[in-house]
Amino acid sequence: MTLLTPQEAIRSLQAGNERFVSGRLEARDLGTEIRNTASGAHPFAAVLGCIDSRVPPELIFDQSLGALYCARVAGSILDDAVLASLEFACCVSGAALLVVLGHTDCGAVKGACAGLRQGTLTKAFEQLAPALAAAKSSCPNEPASSTNPAFVNLVAQEHVALTLAEIKQRCPALAAAEEQGTLDLVGAFYDVQTGVVMFSDIAPS
Repeated sequence: MTLLTPQEAIRSLQAGNERFVSGRLEARDLGTEIRNTASGAHPFAAVLGCIDSRVPPELIFDQSLGALYCARVAGSILDDAVLASLEFACCVSGAALLVVLGHTDCGAVKGACAGLRQGTLTKAFEQLAPALAAAKSSCPNEPASSTNPAFVNLVAQEHVALTLAEIKQRCPALAAAEEQGTLDLVGAFYDVQTGVVMFSDIAPS
């Protein structure tokens, strides 16, 4: 179990992203980190992120080996296995923070916006339909096209918010941990052009 509070965990990720963006990464000895985590680790946060190769949580948050639980799937889509993994990370292992991480220029979101249908991808894209509808409703004058970056990013942001709500609705244990103050569930959005992560839904300190 981590010794960090949810607020300290958020600040650690924020500070790590600032180091990443500025290029002043912490010096790390991976050999030492391997030895230090060989008998176990105590990750302080769990991140549900996208499979996109440009958005590796450990790098963009400048964290050491063993610091984060990371579940990565196209479009940061939630399914039963991912939800179970997040419940384990936070309610069993004791991570103090759960982050749903979206990003700009998301290929999965573009596919959903374009109505792409291809094998098993079809079912995955269908899970982005509520975010697509929410984006259309909130910005009816914005062209709802996969070639419109503003709309694609809006859909991705809506998906982060909806996924946070879905996690709380589908997993009473995670919702209860947040209510008790031992866990914070937050949204985050990564800009692939700048490297900056913006957080949302942060509880008061």
